[in-house]
Amino acid sequence: MTTNLRVAAEGLRFDHVNGVVPSLGHLTGAGTIDARSHLHFGMVATLVSAPGGATGAAVGTTGALNEGFGMLTGGNARRQVKGLRIPFLVQGPTSNPQFVPDISGLVMRTLEKQLGTKP
Repeated sequence: MTTNLRVAAEGLRFDHVNGVVPSLGHLTGAGTIDARSHLHFGMVATLVSAPGGATGAAVGTTGALNEGFGMLTGGNARRQVKGLRIPFLVQGPTSNPQFVPDISGLVMRTLEKQLGTKP
C-alpha cells in the first residue's frame, strides 16, 4: 500500500491511498484521521477477480449486493463483477472502523456509464 501523508488542520491527511488486495482487486482513495482518532475516508474498490476462478470466493462475499449491482447496471452482476468499481466510506473510531457503501458514488458512476457523460 502506498499513500501520501501530511499533517493538516483536520488531523492526519492521507492523499492518494493505493493498495492491492490479491483476492479482490485494487483500493484507492483519500481521507483523514482526526484528533479524536476518527476515520473519514472515501475509497473505491476496483474488482479484478472473475466469478468461479481462484478468486471466486471473494466475489461470493458480495452476496446480495451482486443482485443490487445487477439491478443498478441493468445486467447480470456475476458477469459484470470484473472491473466493477465500488465506492465506499470508512468511518468511525480507529478502534472500530465501519465500512459503509457510498450509494451516491455508485449511482453517479452508473449514470456516467449509461449516459456516456459526467453529470
